[in-house]
Amino acid sequence: MKFSSLKTKVLIWFIGTITIVLFSFSFLLYYFIEESINLKIQNNMYYSAKDMHDEIVENKLHEITFKYEKANGIAAAIIQNDKIIKKSEDFTIKNLSEYINKDQIFFSNESSNETVDAIYVLNFETPYKGSIVLHKKGLPNKAEDIEEILFVLNPIFLIVLIFIGIKLIDKILIPIKNITQTAKQINIDNLTQNISTDQKEDELKELAFTFNDMVKRLREGIEKMERFNNDVSHELRTPLTVISTQIELALKKDREKEYYKNSLEKIDDESKKMKHMVQDMLILTKYTKDNIEETFCLCDLNSILMNCIEKFVFFADKKNISIEVKKFEKTLLKANSSLITILFSNLLDNAIKYSLENKKIFLSLFEENGRIIFIIKDEGIGIPKELLPKITDKFYRVDESRNKSIKGFGLGLSIVKNIIELHNGNMNIGSKESVGTTVLITFEANLEHINVRNS
Repeated sequence: MKFSSLKTKVLIWFIGTITIVLFSFSFLLYYFIEESINLKIQNNMYYSAKDMHDEIVENKLHEITFKYEKANGIAAAIIQNDKIIKKSEDFTIKNLSEYINKDQIFFSNESSNETVDAIYVLNFETPYKGSIVLHKKGLPNKAEDIEEILFVLNPIFLIVLIFIGIKLIDKILIPIKNITQTAKQINIDNLTQNISTDQKEDELKELAFTFNDMVKRLREGIEKMERFNNDVSHELRTPLTVISTQIELALKKDREKEYYKNSLEKIDDESKKMKHMVQDMLILTKYTKDNIEETFCLCDLNSILMNCIEKFVFFADKKNISIEVKKFEKTLLKANSSLITILFSNLLDNAIKYSLENKKIFLSLFEENGRIIFIIKDEGIGIPKELLPKITDKFYRVDESRNKSIKGFGLGLSIVKNIIELHNGNMNIGSKESVGTTVLITFEANLEHINVRNS
């Protein structure tokens, strides 16, 4: 058994606790039994001394013969002005000054370890100042007997309790051993193994559920990573094939200058596509909720949005699309300004690309009920209702046969979703085919932002 094992630690704790409880109980038991015995002796001697005092008060000192006391093995003496005026024949106490003027009982075991002597003193003021001293020898030392019994029984009880404790701990640790064995079987190639949750409703069952949930999330994460790798490989294959083909054809034989120029332009175009895709993927992986907040600053969303609009006006004009701002209020948000710029840019880019010619794009940015709200609405081709849940997946594009002329890798909305989640925001997308798409984004505007805005 390893000293650092859980079983050993629990067993040590159990033994320590049981030992403390057992010996504490033994001490209290010994104390109460001893007090009970002493109290009984004290009461007997008190009533005997009180009877003597009653006779003294009634001037019957001469009638006191100590007959009762002698029959009960008690030696007695009556003291007046620190002198013995009457005593029984067997009264042998000499150092009376140690006891008189103290209304209490004294015990000593000077004569033997197996017996004790009891000395009781009753002081009185009437009919004169005096004391009655009773001395009982050879009382059985029952407290000593109890101490010896407990001294023998305590180790036996402790051994029995330790044995029971080991069995109980083994039984309690069975589910933990099962969890350990199952955990050892789980690896990158075997993530379907689950821990049994048939045990009673307790912390171990909760641990099993938590472990199974962790394995499930790990499995889903690996599946997402594999899909991501497959998607990246698939998306990179096309531009690489184009580049490779153009180079191969150019090297086969001498060609006209114009041919080489066209080939280089195609290679350059495909290279830029790959560059943009890599940049987009880096955006998806660079930031996490653990490191994003250190990049936050107080951003003027109005200025960021206006800068983005200015950049995309040229592309909108090409399709005779007008960008109209319906509601525009001063809004501040603690955020990563670069990511917010990418968010607005991607949404504007999508709205323009998927809008028909001679249409409009409507923008709104305002604050309401402690929330910052951004709405972008286009009059584009729309998205089928059944495909809406998928459009934020990486590399997903709605039926490319419907929009072959629109370039992209299907990362735009995935990046937007990721940015919103990093800023603890929410996004809702509504769309209708041949009518258009509306994207509504909300962020929490905390008190700090509101105070800065008001100032």
